[in-house]
This record gives sequence, C-alpha cells and structure tokens, in this order.
Amino acid sequence: MEDGIQASTGCTTGKRLFQPLYYGKAAMIFHAPDKGKVRVALKSEVFDELGKTEFLSYRKKGYAPSDIPEVKQKVVDYVLGLSDSQLFYVKKLDEFSMPMPKKTFAKYKCEECGEYTFELHIKILSGKKVCIPCAESK
Repeated sequence: MEDGIQASTGCTTGKRLFQPLYYGKAAMIFHAPDKGKVRVALKSEVFDELGKTEFLSYRKKGYAPSDIPEVKQKVVDYVLGLSDSQLFYVKKLDEFSMPMPKKTFAKYKCEECGEYTFELHIKILSGKKVCIPCAESK
C-alpha cells in the first residue's frame, strides 16, 4: 500500500512528505496544511474477500507477487472492478495534528561506526553522538 500511495501522490519518504507510522493497518491520513485532513482506510469487507483468494494463499507461502502465476490477475480485476466508495472508508478529520518533520542537511559522524548520519537520526549515548543502529546495539 505504501508503494502505491507514494507512486500515485508523489509524496515520498525521501522527500519527507510521507511518514509511515507502522500501525499495521491498511489506512492512511492525508494532511495538506491549510487545506484539511482526511483518513482513508481499506474496508474490512474488501480485506475479507482478498483473504479468500488463491493469490493470498501464495503470498502466505512466501511467494513474491511477481512470482505468482496468473491468479494475480483475478485480484487485480477484483480491485479494479470496485468503486472508491466500495474500496475505502473516508473520514474527514478535524482534530488531527502531526508535526511536520524538520528539514535539515546537518550531519554528524557517528562516534561508534564512523558513518555520517543526518542530525534528525542522531542519538546521544553516554555523551557520544551515535547513529540509531549503534545506539540500539548497546
């Protein structure tokens, strides 16, 4: 779902316009400052139908989508045959705020591994500026 949203909207993690929260849901909040916010979620009924497909049985066995035989076309046809209102719940949000990520090109050399890391991802560990992987390995 993340790839599709990034491709269709142009909002990408690289541009810092897309911020995954990893709640494990097929849902997304779109926020355009000064324009409004809306939450879009895949309907449970669609999830239920997709769960019954042969395509999903392949995915559960570890097959990559590109390695699944012609049954994937049935899923594509099913989804394309539904209207937006059949696919998604859409709810306007009045009370939602998410801080916009600070844009910076400041970087520090991790005092553990020596790799440069952008300031937003530096952690202070025992007074040293370290990257997240080094911080988590301690």
